[in-house]
Amino acid sequence: MRYIKLMMIVLVIIMLSGCTETEDTLEDNNIDNENDELIQTPPDTKKDTNEPVTVKSDTVITRAVAAKMIALANFDKKTIEISDREIEFEDSTPDNWFDKYINIVVINKWMLGGTKTFNPLRPLTNKELETVSQRFDIDLKKHDIDFDSNDDAVDYNDFMSFYDVLCKKNEDEGGIRTKKLIVFATPANSSSLRSWQMATNYGMYTFEGLTLDCYLDKEIEVIIRNREIVAVKEIRNEIPKLTNAYIEEINENVATVFMGGVSRDFTINHDQYKHKKNCIGDIIINDGHITGILLKENMISNKVLSISNDKVDINELGTYSLTDDAKVYSTVDGLHFKSVSNIIVGYESTNFIVDDNGYVCAAIIRDKVDMKDIRVLISTTGFANKYHDKVEVTASTDYIIEYENDKKQVKANEVTNINNDYFRDGNRVYIKPLNDGKITINNIKRGNGNSAFIPSYRGKLEIVKDSEGYLIINEVPIEEYLYAVVPSEMPTSYGLEPAKTQAVCARSYAYTQFNSNSYCKYGAHVIDSVSSQVYNNTPENETSIEAVKATSRKGLTYNGNVVSANFFSTSCGYTASSGDVWANGSTHEFPNYSPEYLTGSPQFDGETKYQDMQDEELFREFILEDTIDSYDKQFSYYRWSVELTREHIESTINNTIGKRYDIQPKQIKTLDENKIFRSRPIDGIGELKDIAVYKRGKSGIITEMLIEGSEGVVKVSTEYNIRLLISPYSYIKGEETAPVILQDGREVRGSMMPSAFYIMDKEYDKDGNLIKILFRGGGYGHGVGMSQNGVKGMVDKGYKYEEILSHYYNGTKIKEIY
Repeated sequence: MRYIKLMMIVLVIIMLSGCTETEDTLEDNNIDNENDELIQTPPDTKKDTNEPVTVKSDTVITRAVAAKMIALANFDKKTIEISDREIEFEDSTPDNWFDKYINIVVINKWMLGGTKTFNPLRPLTNKELETVSQRFDIDLKKHDIDFDSNDDAVDYNDFMSFYDVLCKKNEDEGGIRTKKLIVFATPANSSSLRSWQMATNYGMYTFEGLTLDCYLDKEIEVIIRNREIVAVKEIRNEIPKLTNAYIEEINENVATVFMGGVSRDFTINHDQYKHKKNCIGDIIINDGHITGILLKENMISNKVLSISNDKVDINELGTYSLTDDAKVYSTVDGLHFKSVSNIIVGYESTNFIVDDNGYVCAAIIRDKVDMKDIRVLISTTGFANKYHDKVEVTASTDYIIEYENDKKQVKANEVTNINNDYFRDGNRVYIKPLNDGKITINNIKRGNGNSAFIPSYRGKLEIVKDSEGYLIINEVPIEEYLYAVVPSEMPTSYGLEPAKTQAVCARSYAYTQFNSNSYCKYGAHVIDSVSSQVYNNTPENETSIEAVKATSRKGLTYNGNVVSANFFSTSCGYTASSGDVWANGSTHEFPNYSPEYLTGSPQFDGETKYQDMQDEELFREFILEDTIDSYDKQFSYYRWSVELTREHIESTINNTIGKRYDIQPKQIKTLDENKIFRSRPIDGIGELKDIAVYKRGKSGIITEMLIEGSEGVVKVSTEYNIRLLISPYSYIKGEETAPVILQDGREVRGSMMPSAFYIMDKEYDKDGNLIKILFRGGGYGHGVGMSQNGVKGMVDKGYKYEEILSHYYNGTKIKEIY
């Protein structure tokens, strides 16, 4: 009976459901390392010409602007943009800049509209401000904010005083801030900018609903959240100094200056600077004219060992601090405003400008890096930490230890403890084996159980000492790096052809990771764990070496671009489309678009009726079918089952759902009184009544699951959330994790369901109450891209690695990528 009831709920929801509309998210990667200050005081009211100039008190706070400011005081813009649209006002549509903010304040009942309109462009009234303050439990009079509660437009200063109290009340350390910016360009004077976008000395910002053209060439203090300007507090400087600007050219009396991603022409009368090109300088600007200029021409360059927003380590030149207003530019394929993460470590591709105080104030990326060597951050035993307590090394050949201005040669197999003695005059030690030897790190163990071993590494080691311990970086040719990635990601016992497929995938992934430069502050491109791809957890062998050499420099490309090739362990006989597994990274919309090369397909030869398994009964038939000759059929996880009691499932959901909502609020929604699923905070579902599949993807993977509890009905989206919420792991004290029975009879225990490709057989008592569920499914992992065990099955059927990759990644081409 419970099942029938829940399925009726499903039917009602399907009939009532509609479309969700969102706006695109603006992202900006520009450097932004000035020390921001938390809002502490209301705007300064001094009017002296030598003091900051406050915004005029007659500035109007419209209801739209108020909605924006209140929404951003409580949520970041990304969360606001991805929230489901619930409002239906005639005077607010998704095309309006204010629509998303109104949506948030209305959902949370901080501001309300009429039955049909919100009146976004009408000034906020005193009475409305009083109502808003009460909803946040703010006593205005207690904070010396005193006005008549009437329908007059609220005074700007009164609203800003209220807003200051609201921000302090929220205690959001990562949210609302004040910042000083120079307005370099707006859409009014630059066609390069989109609506509500402006270029500043700290990159691109947006300023929805505000008028900022009047602040051009002025330094202003603004209230911001992330890259959105919430309000202008005051003018800090009418004639500011634009520091570390890129001066493209000074020709006669015109200077072309690049800042924040935009070029502008200024007039200039300094004859001694005529005909200067491509240099860095400080300029004083006043209404489109340069009144002062100081060029900075002390330039250095060498291999970058590590870089962060605070400092850069340069080979042979030492460590330099970066100024708070340091800028990063790139002249590769045009002039661009960049961040420090775009400076690839391990290579000499960048000119650094050093000011008179010895600080790096600007960097110009001049060359595109050709990937040859990769720098790998080596983790401790068990990949537990980046920092090591000690470092003990030896080598298969004689090896050189270089430190500061000294070096020594050590005999093969002799152990060296890299201790403080090597770091008296510097923070970096190099270990280089002679004659292509390998370095062994004795303080690390890799592998598991009886297969545990002490790892050895090709290339050279770089050891860095800082306050947290020792960092170990292995710099190694990219192809040799892959020798130890391939066996760590796929058993080479499968043979040479499977190893070739893994080599191509691993090389493609390494390429994308190298260029993302995610570990640059540690001086590395990748790490040796699953956070990048596993390296040297199984030693290189003849098969892995031969596979890498046979596919030398080859990667997977789609439309000319290198793709990050997703893979997993075992399929159920069908792979999933990426859009049925992962939400959109920007909008968090789900299901999501699937590129051609990550579209699911059958994992067996020949024609089949199992083409679209969104139908529940067809997928059930597929999972129970045992005559399909799937590529993965010989592997134990191809089919599995696990039985869970109602109490077990209830406990797991109640202990997990709140955490998952905090991480992915758009993917966990509660059914409201209007039979519409809404994203609402949730801590638990109470007593579990029933669960049911709401939707499957074409592959049969569960994309949405309904959970009925005594406290409501919840819809959970994405296979990862579903596998965590309904899993064998037990939160009941004294109860073990439930065993998953594999098709070969083995029992395994894990923290989540092996996959979301499963059916459910439920047992109810005589009153229709759920007792337990038998889950029968197939496969292991997310199901997108290449099945590693499926590769073995395809090779056994005579397929070559090129055919295998073409099968799993439809539309891709294999070609040299460096």
